[in-house]
Amino acid sequence: MYLGKAHVAYTNRKLMNSEEAKLLLQRYRMGLCSDSEKKAVEAWFDTLASQQEVNWTELEKMQFGDSLRSNVMKAVRQDAPVVSAGKNKVFPFLRYASAAIILFTIGLGAYFLVLQKREPSAVSVKMQPDKEDIAPGRDGAILTLADGRQILLDSAGNGNLAMEGSTVIRNNNGQIQYDGQGALASENLYNTMTTPKGRQYALILSDGTRVWLNAGSSITYPTVFKKNDRRVTITGEAYLEVAHLPDVTQNASERNIPFTVLVGDLEIKVLGTRFNINAYPDEASIKTTLLEGSVQLMKNGKTSLLSPGQQAIISGNSTMKVYSGANLDEALAWRNGLFTFDDADIETVMRQLARWYDMEVYFEGEIPTETFWGDLQRNANLSSVLKVLEKSGVKFTIDGKKVRVLQVLPPPR
Repeated sequence: MYLGKAHVAYTNRKLMNSEEAKLLLQRYRMGLCSDSEKKAVEAWFDTLASQQEVNWTELEKMQFGDSLRSNVMKAVRQDAPVVSAGKNKVFPFLRYASAAIILFTIGLGAYFLVLQKREPSAVSVKMQPDKEDIAPGRDGAILTLADGRQILLDSAGNGNLAMEGSTVIRNNNGQIQYDGQGALASENLYNTMTTPKGRQYALILSDGTRVWLNAGSSITYPTVFKKNDRRVTITGEAYLEVAHLPDVTQNASERNIPFTVLVGDLEIKVLGTRFNINAYPDEASIKTTLLEGSVQLMKNGKTSLLSPGQQAIISGNSTMKVYSGANLDEALAWRNGLFTFDDADIETVMRQLARWYDMEVYFEGEIPTETFWGDLQRNANLSSVLKVLEKSGVKFTIDGKKVRVLQVLPPPR
């Protein structure tokens, strides 16, 4: 079944509380917003510019941070608004023809109104939660320190969280950052970030490498890397942008210190690169997708080298195959706020939904054989997503955190 480019829209003004507004703006800063969310935030900039004078409330200062505020002010100064008779002033770079999205900030909340032009092949669903519904996942994680102490990042404010040896751990607008200046690599302290089901989070390691964790994942890493070695252990799914780090040891000035990711008995060696690793234990295979740079995969004595645009798939019997022309949109959909399916069966679809919505899935009767193509937005309530899937004839029921997949019905004509 082709799902189309599913558009999720608030057809009525919906009061967004301060926490939801803060999370949306954090997602914008981290580059995790969907296209609709990104346009909504940028349209809010447009609203500010049309008021000629930009006055920031304390809430806005908290949500945007100094750096983003300065970028907005710079845009206000550099891009003189265009004035048309009878129309509001707008930034030239904020014009769009396919959508009109307005974000209003009022007191401690925000109104988020999305009016999106529908494409002929698109599916439009309303995000109006029923009594029996499950909200989408959000930013959040658990940080386990070297001594076993745990910090719940869902509710942690900005600023210093802890000291590990001589390394400062900071929470900076929705991502963890390690400041290891002056720290000793011999400290040998390890932290673990874990995202439960229904949560995702980001961090910057001490070498500048950026990591985004999908729901139901974890990464274990040293608070300070050794001089000539960088190693982390990952479960679940993660997207990494590995920092170039020159090897300053004798006769090695031309080399970069390798970065190694361990996933069970699979070893992935990279230099400066961008790639996604999907290694959930309930999936039939491990997928490594390369966007930039190069990576070397080693498993059971076998080695494969990936080039940009390639994907390595390791099946349960340890067979490793490399495919060119990988579907990068599918591999990185979660980073872009989407579920993207490419000939996915219902079990694959429901596993992804189960992680993001923190739910249990039960199949009653024969498992449907329908396959799915297309995009769905991850910021929709579960009932909205299931309504789209039901167009294939599959029936779902929601009971608390349990979702039942019922018998296949004749597809609607």
